[in-house]
Amino acid sequence: MNTAHLLNSYLLKFAFAFLLLTACQNTAEMESLSGKAMVAEEPKAAQIADTGLNKQADYIRESSENPLEKPKRIKTAQIRIQTDSLSLLRDKIEVLMHRYDAYIHSEQLQNNDWDKRRMLQVKIPVQHFENFISDLQKTGDKITYLEVKSTDVTGDYYDVQARLKNKKALKERYLSLYQKAKNISDILSIERQINDIQTGIDQLQGKLKWLQHKTTYGTLSLELYQMSKRPQNKSVNRFWLAFQNGWQILVGFLYVLLSLWPFIFGIALLVWIWKRKRKIIKK
Repeated sequence: MNTAHLLNSYLLKFAFAFLLLTACQNTAEMESLSGKAMVAEEPKAAQIADTGLNKQADYIRESSENPLEKPKRIKTAQIRIQTDSLSLLRDKIEVLMHRYDAYIHSEQLQNNDWDKRRMLQVKIPVQHFENFISDLQKTGDKITYLEVKSTDVTGDYYDVQARLKNKKALKERYLSLYQKAKNISDILSIERQINDIQTGIDQLQGKLKWLQHKTTYGTLSLELYQMSKRPQNKSVNRFWLAFQNGWQILVGFLYVLLSLWPFIFGIALLVWIWKRKRKIIKK
């Protein structure tokens, strides 16, 4: 009995030790597998993060290298033309305006003894600006002055456009907050912010509209003049000029006398009183 009892006791201890050893091995294997999985997962996550960053960097690089639109330029020109017939040259310019979809923004006419002048400010689509000037030089009239300028405003144009877009998005966020605000102080604060943002939006819209017009139409300032016919006899011309100058001096002198009449009248009155007193004293 004692021998059987001892044998059973040894068997139980051996089985318990075997089960304990098996459990420790399984735990070690699970920890090892878990560690391997974590080690494998970390590079994968890092790879995904790196991929996302690379894509973002590529997008930013592509956006900075590739322009959103074509370059924006403001084109202006000043031309002075001498002609034998203002009306004929004006008709030629009218033909060019019709050909290139241009229009007159302003026009002035001056006449004097020496010449007749017509000042025009013409708005021309930028894609036809150079062609218009080139054809204008072929009219056969004498060009006495020519200046052409082109100013690059691409950066300003798209900067204003981006700032305007950001301002509008910011306004939308404040409007969303305004709908959720409940106390009076928050509502008033948000309203002030919205008003300030709207003021900035209006200013940017005005500037963008100005840039759009300036980069859509070039400005050509034209000065057309026709010399008046002068007398061929130089002595007669000089005599006429001297007579005109003398007449202008005489008229100017009369204007001065008229402006000084109170002083002249006062002096004459004092002289009359003085003479009258002398006569009374002598008597």
